Formats: sequence, structure tokens, C-alpha cells
Amino acid sequence: MSGRQPPANWSSNFQPQTLDAGDPSEALYNSNDTSIVLWQLGKMRQAGLDFVISSWWGKSSYEDAILRKILFEVVPRSDNPYRDLKWSIVYDSEIFLDPAVERIIEDLKYISATFGRSNNIFRMHGKIVLFVSGGPNDQVDYSRRWNAAARWVGGFYLVLKAFRGHSAVASYADAWYQFAPTNRIQYDSYHWGFVSPGYSRYDEAAPRLSRNPEEFEMALRRLRETNVPFALIETWNDWNDGTQIEPGMDLQTGERYDDVYVDLVRRIMKEEGYASPQRPKYLFGILLLAVIVMLVAFPYVASPIKKAISKWVHSLVPRSTNNW
Repeated sequence: MSGRQPPANWSSNFQPQTLDAGDPSEALYNSNDTSIVLWQLGKMRQAGLDFVISSWWGKSSYEDAILRKILFEVVPRSDNPYRDLKWSIVYDSEIFLDPAVERIIEDLKYISATFGRSNNIFRMHGKIVLFVSGGPNDQVDYSRRWNAAARWVGGFYLVLKAFRGHSAVASYADAWYQFAPTNRIQYDSYHWGFVSPGYSRYDEAAPRLSRNPEEFEMALRRLRETNVPFALIETWNDWNDGTQIEPGMDLQTGERYDDVYVDLVRRIMKEEGYASPQRPKYLFGILLLAVIVMLVAFPYVASPIKKAISKWVHSLVPRSTNNW
């Protein structure tokens, strides 16, 4: 890419530390190598990831073939270290193309028929979770096209990329997300949140976001406290942009960061766990006042509904701080 000539130079400021290869020129990996995938699955389990999102560029693409191999050959293996990991897809062709509704319908049918057979495909409310990338100009029309196609096919939990003003068409998707790893953290409490370890493109003079484990840790803590439906790490292994948390080394300094980011994700997002969401205190005051007024004004109804009211009020009170 861009005139780079491996192993003299790479299309990345970083390089994988896969299988602890000693020679940097041998550290690059083939995603079609089963041993590499198994190693990565072990690291994903170590990080405590619940699901991963795999880039997908259409039927018969390289990414399509790899994901089929992972789900139907690697995942069922007895030596798979993380058999419970769920897999989702991000439809990346939308970045450069504006596929017509008919083309999207065709692709959705293929995804459903092919990957929907796997018990490891990520589902919400029984539907296949599908993320859709978006280009800089993808806005309302983008939302309409995907909404129309998803409704036509059915069975998809559609997660579209947020854009300025997307709240006006929020109902077009089941959920929204953002992909902008030049930022350390961003979130929308109703839909998504993400953190980034850094952003350093191989073809730019300086990092847009320097890698800093301490700042990454603080960002993870903030993300944990938001209790967003999707807490995303951007990314696992996007080496070209230098946003990966997968173990690797800095080619400019020669320093290895090993499992630093993997372990931070596990410790903060899993071992420390999500905080229970705070419910507005004034809500309980209003409910209590309403109950008192009703019982005082209409004492004769107290007996028939006493049990129902008690059950209803108690259901609003969190019984544990570890219920998320």
C-alpha cells in the first residue's frame, strides 16, 4: 500500500505480536490460518469480549470466506478457547458505495441464509445484529435505504452509523453506533459508546491520538459508568490505523505493549463490572405522593389494590447493585 515494501517498511506503525514470533518479519499473520484464529480467540477471551464485529465486503469476498471458515470450521473445534463468543457483521461496502435497496435486500438474504445458521451469530431479541458502515455523505437517504431493505427481509436488528441529525430519523434503525477512533471516548447514553487506544496512520507524520494506557484506562472507566447498550472497543486489529488492542509492537520505537490493553479491558469492563444505572430520585417521590393521596382520598379502594400497588412499587426498586 502506498509504495510500502515489506519487510523493509509496512503499511502500519505497529506490527502484530502473534504467537510471540521473535522475528518482526515473521510476525505478520494470515487470517485464514486456523492456529492464528485460535490464538486470537484466546486473547479475546482474555479481554472478556462478549462479541466481535467482523468486516464484511459482500458475498464471495475474502472477508466473507474467512468469516464462514471461522463460524463453521474453527468455532466448533474442541480446542477453541472461546466457544461462547458471539460474532456480528459490519457491512463495510457502504463506505464507498450507495447500494440500492434491491442490492441490500439480496445481501441481507445471503447473510441470513449463510451466517444465520450459526449459533454464534450475535442476536438481540431473536434478530441478527447487523452494523452498517457509512461514508461522510451517508445521512437520511442512507437510513431510508437500509430501513426499507431490513423491513422487507425481516429478522435483522439494524445498527446504523450515527450522523449529524440522525435523531430525526432514529426510528429507522433498531440502534445506532459511532466509529471515530481518533477520539479517546464518545458515547450516546441511549445507544452506543466507544473507546480508542490511539490512532496513528502509517501515512501521516504524527498520531492523531497518541497511545496512552493511562488515558485508555480512564476512558474505559467513563464508558463503564455510562451503561450504554453497546460498549465498543475501536478496534481489535485495525493495524493500518494503529487503533488495535491486540498484542503488538511499535515499529518506530521497537517497544512491545504485550497484553496491556487486553488486560485493561478485562479488568475494568468485566472484573470491576458495570454500575447499576441511577434512577431519578424525584420519580420515587412522585409515586409515593400519588399513592398517599389516592389512599387518603379513596380509603375504600386501599384493600383491593394494596397488594398490586406494593408489588408495583417494589418492582421499581433495585434489589442489587450487581444486576447489570
